[in-house]
Order: sequence, then structure tokens, then C-alpha cells
Amino acid sequence: MAITDAYVALSAQYPIKLGRFLRSSGLFRSGYRNSPLAGLFGVAALARKLRRGFPQSVDGAPMLLPTEKSPNRRSLEGWFEAQHVRPSIAAELDDSALVKTFAQQGVGVFAAPLAIEREIVHAYGVQLIGKVEGLKARFYVLSTERRIKHPAVAIIREQAQARLFNRETA
Repeated sequence: MAITDAYVALSAQYPIKLGRFLRSSGLFRSGYRNSPLAGLFGVAALARKLRRGFPQSVDGAPMLLPTEKSPNRRSLEGWFEAQHVRPSIAAELDDSALVKTFAQQGVGVFAAPLAIEREIVHAYGVQLIGKVEGLKARFYVLSTERRIKHPAVAIIREQAQARLFNRETA
């Protein structure tokens, strides 16, 4: 079977189970890195309102959250609790592009890794409201090879590590 004949459906709900399955199948090798910080983003009007007094300003703010089974949801709820804030849940979504589209329309605020802040701000016209210290985002890499041999793929990997995790490339 050629790779173009493959069909893969991925759910954000079970990334750990997915990684275990892919590793055990022998099809892929996976790994992840944690991004050290996340931020809350929203349209300009929400950002202006919520920046002042952040993070307490998030209390009662409309929030776009992952669904309850998501590890990211549990992390966010832990952060809210630690800050003694209770945002208003505007929507629960597992698809990150859908979350950003809702946010772009002013429906609510969302959390995203600061490693991709520039891309989010540019693509969706939202602004950073504040940094969420202690929250980590996972980035997964899937490969059919134990070691990356192709020079172009190796360069892409090195640049991604440097850019996402502020690491020097070797």
C-alpha cells in the first residue's frame, strides 16, 4: 500500500494512547517536547479589557476550552483554580483551528503555546492577553525511522527545535 492510500483519523482526546499504538504497531516512532509556557489570546476588545488585572480579570470572561477529557482542559482548570478565577465557558472544542476561528469572531478567549504566538496573532488577528505560567503544551513528532537520515528533514527538525524551544541547533 502506498502512503497516499492511507487514511488516518487523529483525535486530540487520546494523544498518549495514540503514541503508544503507533510505537507498538512498528509504523511510527513518536516523541514529544513540552513548550514551557502558554498564553491566553483573544480579539483586541477582549484583550484590552482582560490585560488589566490579569490573571484575576479572567474571572467571568468567556473562555473557549478543550472538552473535559482533554489533558489540556485539566491543566487549564488547575491554573484557574490556583488563580482563584472562574471563567465563563463559551464553548468546548477539541479542534484547535475551530477554537481559533471562534476566538477570531470574538466568542471567547483561548489558551495556546507561546511558541506559536506570532503565527496565531498573524493568522487569526488575536492578541496575547497574558502568560499562563506553569502550563505546558505538548508537540508530537511522528516518524517511520528511528533516526532521521534525510538531510532536508534533519534541517527542518533542527529549526523546529530551535524555534519552538529556543534551543541552539548543533
